[in-house]
Amino acid sequence: MKINTFLQKLGIKGYDELSPQERQTYDQYQQLMEREVTLDDLKKMIPTLISMLDEQLLNPENSKETDLFLKARIKNLRDLNAFITLPERNRKALQATFESLLKIKS
Repeated sequence: MKINTFLQKLGIKGYDELSPQERQTYDQYQQLMEREVTLDDLKKMIPTLISMLDEQLLNPENSKETDLFLKARIKNLRDLNAFITLPERNRKALQATFESLLKIKS
């Protein structure tokens, strides 16, 4: 499904009706739709989505249900990000351990 079709189903007529932050997310999604999604793409996109949801969470007019939904989405995205970045973090920790062991033996 194209993004414009999805927006129209939500009652949004076009790109001009989106906020600057929504436009940024739209542009990222548009780029992702044009090519295969990689882990690097997700690593870049997840923090943006979390930031956007954090801002929505600050809205005092949110219902308790909306608040809970936003918190759940943020937690899911943070967990996904932690899972995706785990190998890289483990590699860095292992490298730091080896480097410190080499310094001790010198």
